[in-house]
Amino acid sequence: MKLRLLQLKCHFTWKLLVQDTDPEELEERLFSQLTFLVTKNKYMVHNLLAYVMHLRGDHTKAIDHLKKAEEMIEEKNPEENSKKYLVTYGNYAWVFYYLNQTSAVSYVIDKAEIAEIYGEKAWSLLKFCGQYYEDAKQSFEKALELEPEDPEWITGYATVVYRLEGFNKKPSPASTCKSLDLLKRAVEMNPTDAVVKFYRRAGMIDDALSVLKTAVDVNPNSGFQHHQIGLCYRLKYFIQKKKFGNKRGEGLEKEMNDLIQNAIFHFEKTLEFKKTFVYAHVDLANMYSEAKEYQKAEDTFKTVLAFPSLKDEEKQQVYYNYGQFKEFCMRSEPEAIDYYKNCLQIKKSQKEREFAEKSVKRISAKKIRNSIHDAEGYALLGFLYKSNGDRNDAVDCYAKALEYDPYNEEYVSELCELKLMI
Repeated sequence: MKLRLLQLKCHFTWKLLVQDTDPEELEERLFSQLTFLVTKNKYMVHNLLAYVMHLRGDHTKAIDHLKKAEEMIEEKNPEENSKKYLVTYGNYAWVFYYLNQTSAVSYVIDKAEIAEIYGEKAWSLLKFCGQYYEDAKQSFEKALELEPEDPEWITGYATVVYRLEGFNKKPSPASTCKSLDLLKRAVEMNPTDAVVKFYRRAGMIDDALSVLKTAVDVNPNSGFQHHQIGLCYRLKYFIQKKKFGNKRGEGLEKEMNDLIQNAIFHFEKTLEFKKTFVYAHVDLANMYSEAKEYQKAEDTFKTVLAFPSLKDEEKQQVYYNYGQFKEFCMRSEPEAIDYYKNCLQIKKSQKEREFAEKSVKRISAKKIRNSIHDAEGYALLGFLYKSNGDRNDAVDCYAKALEYDPYNEEYVSELCELKLMI
């Protein structure tokens, strides 16, 4: 029986691991979607909620959600053999298995062993956590092969491509972004889901704000919507800052301050509802810095660094931004260097790592320019070469550093280690 269960295509076999998400936060987010999202596929949310209930050990509530999913499918698809039942049946089988209801397991397995529902798998992967986005993209592609005009699959595919482009951290003009054309199509077919990110991506910030303010009036407890509003205000602020620099009259100064405070307000609201949202913490800390509320920024960075399960890409963003804060707001170059180094020691290739590398190069060049005998300048270059795998150049730089600081234990240790590696 266990072998047959493992062959089913449902949430229990899609490798959705509890350590990759916060079940409580995920449950809250899914209930919010049930209340406020307009979609024909709410049964998918109940299916995922059933799995979340399983993760929390409440199989009675899991059954309740599967019954609701079944009722919604029946209402929209009165044909008993509808393929939309398949994932639900698979979930039923697993829940009955954990309840030791053997006869029920066998009955449901017989109904579920028909085919895959790629679309529902894709949505579940997309909603679960970021590291599943690539698999979600592949599943949406398979769903679209079968149903190329389904607006749910088109919206989902556009969304996951957009998020993957963001993960790659490579800024591109709108004309070269694959997700932009997909989002346009998604907006045309299903505007309530994709329109906001499409507007912001296309530079139509006021349009995005208009949609978001309407949405947040309906759903004031949505951390996601508050974060999107904060991002819009932040973007408007930095556009103005880049355009005018320090040449601001009284009216413009007030407008800039209002943009900062609006961004701060919505990032703070985000964290009321999504307390462990790492990127919102970084966004908030950076806006505190713009407001010159340095102690609040410091406290926010310390809070997020204390999170016990930060992913590497999250650490990189925190380390780089904290380094920027230390260097330019607190005028503490040694602390900034430490955070840039922490960022560089993580091998994930993200824009923050590239930025940290440029920052260390800039500081190193400044030190050597100010004094050709500055040992730390050469040691920083040695660290950069080492972190990028250029051991011979790293050896040369640490050797140069030791010429000007011959008793530095750190430089001696690094040089010895590098020579052993060559």
